[in-house]
Amino acid sequence: MDSSTLIMAVLAVASMVLSSAVHEWAHAFSAKRLGDNTAEREGRLTLNPASHIDPLGTLAMPAIGAALGGMIIGWAKPVPYNPARFRRGVSMRRGAMIVAFAGPLSNLVLFFLCVLILRAGSLAGGADFWASNSTIHAFGALVGVMIHVNLILVFFNLLPVPPLDGYRVLAGFLAPDNPYMRFVQQYQFAAFLLVVLVAFQFLGYPIGALLRGTLELTGATQDFILVRDLAL
Repeated sequence: MDSSTLIMAVLAVASMVLSSAVHEWAHAFSAKRLGDNTAEREGRLTLNPASHIDPLGTLAMPAIGAALGGMIIGWAKPVPYNPARFRRGVSMRRGAMIVAFAGPLSNLVLFFLCVLILRAGSLAGGADFWASNSTIHAFGALVGVMIHVNLILVFFNLLPVPPLDGYRVLAGFLAPDNPYMRFVQQYQFAAFLLVVLVAFQFLGYPIGALLRGTLELTGATQDFILVRDLAL
């Protein structure tokens, strides 16, 4: 593995660790706001990444994706919650939908925050700001990879198939006996593979185009190699 690939893998893992910690904290926080403290009692209402890391999903998968030059996909340990503990006035179905949507929403917020950071640096320091020295370049590269990771996490987690958040969001709108809901419940693994493969077959190009366009808007220059290459 050459040094460039190693750096990309390290940045991918760091970005996934930070992004997934925020994602899982958002699930725990929203559940607590709805009256369920299950996640809090198990030490998951925290932004400490160590509480959320899944060795395969948070460390290995993003490193492999970055090393192979593909999309960086990963996950963390799911946050536990008990819909039966939601406060009066919040139905279990509606509450579960809110808790599920909080995760992808947090990644969308992180995505925009990272875009603003890169843009602010470019505006404050000129077109070459993020390549001005190694420390600034490294920080900017991490922020750039965070843009990549969080955008992918938004799309990936909103896919309407278990165990992803999109399924729980969809379940808040569809009746339990809906044909699609019955199908994915009966054939969960096959449905997951089918939906993920089809989604990324059609979404890969537009997601890549969106990432490239986003980085252009931040003002990052052609010398900003680590961010641009990993986002392609």
